[in-house]
Parts: sequence; structure tokens; C-alpha cells
Amino acid sequence: GDWVYSNSNLKFKANLLWLQGTIKNISKDVNEIILQENANSVIVENCKGIPGGNEWMKKGQYIMVFGEIQEIKPMNKRVKAIKISNLSNNTLHKEIWPYDVKEAKLIYGDRAKENIDL
Repeated sequence: GDWVYSNSNLKFKANLLWLQGTIKNISKDVNEIILQENANSVIVENCKGIPGGNEWMKKGQYIMVFGEIQEIKPMNKRVKAIKISNLSNNTLHKEIWPYDVKEAKLIYGDRAKENIDL
């Protein structure tokens, strides 16, 4: 699915996005995780298909997900992972992320809401 952004000066569709957050849950087959930042959460699927494998994933890790939007609904947000990286070893990533989100809001306006709360 696509996320459509539009305001008076700009309109575009996006089907890829970058997320950062904490792994809250991992499926038994380690193909799906629930990623959470603050009150927002998203199901990340295709974790077995990422480059480098997924054996390192553990609940509580702070990670980056680059993926393709599958579904954006208030109670069901799904992203198909293309790349996942563990950012837990450097707290700077987590500290800087809110500023990256604020910059996106300045560039794209109010529709660029925090993280996955599209």
C-alpha cells in the first residue's frame, strides 16, 4: 500500500519508509517482529528475508527498519522489511531519532507525523 502525502504545495505517494524503535515481540519463526517507539507500533514482516540474516534479533533491541508499506490502518500497520540493522550498541541513534523526525515535519509539514503514526 501507498501512503499519500499532500498539502497545498506538494503531493506525492510513498511506499518505502525508514523506522527506528525497540523490538517488543518476535514470532516463533522469527519472521515477524513488533517494533515500537513511544505509543506507536508496527508489525515488521519478512525478517527471514533480510540481508545478513536475523539470528541476532532479540526482544528489547533498538533497531532500524527500511521497508515497504504493506498496510497502514489505525489498528494494523504492516511493513515488509528490506533491511534491518541493530542500533543498540550506539545510543546516539536513539538520541538523534526525534530530531530526524522533527526535521521531516519541517520539510513535509504536519502530515509527517512521528514515526509510523501516519
